[in-house]
Amino acid sequence: MDKHMATTAGVFHGIRRRWRNIGLLQRLLIKCFVFLILPVLTVGILLFSTTLPLAQNEGRDSLVSMVNQLNENIQFRITGYQNILAQLSFDPRLAAALTQEYTNMSDTVDSLQSINSLMERVSTYFPMRRISIYQDNPTLPEDLGSVFKLKRAYKEPWYEAMVNSPGQSFYWYVDVRTPGDPILHVSVWLKDYLEDKNYGLIKFEISSRTIFGQITNPLQDKHGEIMLLDQNRGVLSVSRNAEAGAIAEEKPYLETVDRNNNGWMFTKIDGKQSLVVYQTNKLGWRLIAIVSQEELWHKIRLIRNIAIIVSLLFVVLSMAVLTHFGINVTVRLKRLLKSIREVRNGNFGMQVHIRENDELAAVENEFNSMSKQLDLTVKDLADTRSWAEQEELRLLQAQINPHFLYNTLALVKYMAMDIGSEAISKVIDAMSRFFRLSLNRGKDVMTLKDELEHVRAYLEIHQIRYPNKVQIRYEIDSDILNYEIIKMTLQPIVENTLTHAFVHTSGRGSLTIKTERTDESLSLQVIDDGCGMTSEAIAELLNESNGSNERRGFGLRNVHDRLKKHYGEHYGLNITSIIESGTTVEVRIPMRG
Repeated sequence: MDKHMATTAGVFHGIRRRWRNIGLLQRLLIKCFVFLILPVLTVGILLFSTTLPLAQNEGRDSLVSMVNQLNENIQFRITGYQNILAQLSFDPRLAAALTQEYTNMSDTVDSLQSINSLMERVSTYFPMRRISIYQDNPTLPEDLGSVFKLKRAYKEPWYEAMVNSPGQSFYWYVDVRTPGDPILHVSVWLKDYLEDKNYGLIKFEISSRTIFGQITNPLQDKHGEIMLLDQNRGVLSVSRNAEAGAIAEEKPYLETVDRNNNGWMFTKIDGKQSLVVYQTNKLGWRLIAIVSQEELWHKIRLIRNIAIIVSLLFVVLSMAVLTHFGINVTVRLKRLLKSIREVRNGNFGMQVHIRENDELAAVENEFNSMSKQLDLTVKDLADTRSWAEQEELRLLQAQINPHFLYNTLALVKYMAMDIGSEAISKVIDAMSRFFRLSLNRGKDVMTLKDELEHVRAYLEIHQIRYPNKVQIRYEIDSDILNYEIIKMTLQPIVENTLTHAFVHTSGRGSLTIKTERTDESLSLQVIDDGCGMTSEAIAELLNESNGSNERRGFGLRNVHDRLKKHYGEHYGLNITSIIESGTTVEVRIPMRG
């Protein structure tokens, strides 16, 4: 026993030693064949052998289910006509019109018109050839349209079938005298339940095409056949081998169908092994579906042959693909290793050429992304530092001595009041507020209330300078006045609007400043009804600066850049405009208290 175990251990150890000496590509091919190709082929063969009988049974069950559905559709249509016929037979107005005694022509005509109107309404919803009422009221004459004397029905074959089959609720009779389109007669007795006698009947004449014409043959793609036969083997629907109204050709399987109401069987028809599924409805009509076994299971055989071919191709292609894959992985690993060594030696800006889109490509892509992101980060830091230095220089140039400025403006205001110039006093007061809010004690942010007050001061000066030219309207939500915003945001937008929007109207127009808010953002809008601008002009206004001299003063581009720097890339200015209709400049910032 110990010797046997030692021998086994020695063999296992030898296999492991040889396995370690095998290359990566050879290992991959061996593992793929042992753990993938061989199991897949084995399982595929077993599954196909097991599922073939199941598929055949499923095909048979599918045909049975289809016959069930068609039979239910036919029964539904039959029931529909029976229901409306029952409603008419119990209609008290119709019963009164047919049984009352008439003494004058006017009442008789009214009743006949009422009856015909009712029949026309029924025909509208239930298509049929004719609705006939046969009655034995001696005071009610025939109109030869819908109302007839009962004695006219005595010699009709459908009436004879009614008399010879008492006790039924409805009487169906198939008249095959119309070639290609048998007429179905369905009738019901009109009964006086107080005297327990019949006083007439109602009969529908229905074309067989009306009931069966819309029932398509779902076996056409399998070259199968659907037949509907009455109790006498009369064909009710169009068949491949028989016309509607004819008698079905004598076949051996029809004897089995006649003996059983429902079922299925395999039999030879025209030399082909076929499956026959049949069902009988409440009227004794038999729905028969016939499809050859070859057509029924043709797809299964086709699938089997395709599966064999695909399996062989799978083995060949798998080995070829794995060989190519192993060689490709080896080459790429060597190239990636070389690139890593170059990075180790200080070449941080290099890029690896990516040819694939797999896990190794993800590693290569991450390497390239880090190198590119590092380069972009350095450039962004340099651009940000340059922009900040320029902004700082502009702000330093704009900051004059506040106390000297306020004192000078106050002195000018008092001088204007001394000479009684109220207009000059208002201008000086607006200028004082404007500069005070512009300087904002050296701070970069202010409340929305102060920012709006800054704009109001600017607009007051404009209104005094150009009276009655621009109509100003404010739509401000008072609940957001304490929210903070970077200063000098709205004033440059308003100034740009007054400078460019009304050039074609001699400075006349209307200007609306409004605010809107959501749960996450705050929107400030400056809306004018001026000349508008093109999409190219809007793109030029908001195009990011590249450090050129185009960044002048506190223009729209300056405002856009400052908002993006302060709040992030998702915020800034959004301009929409329609030529000759106006422009809306929206400032969107995050909601912060």
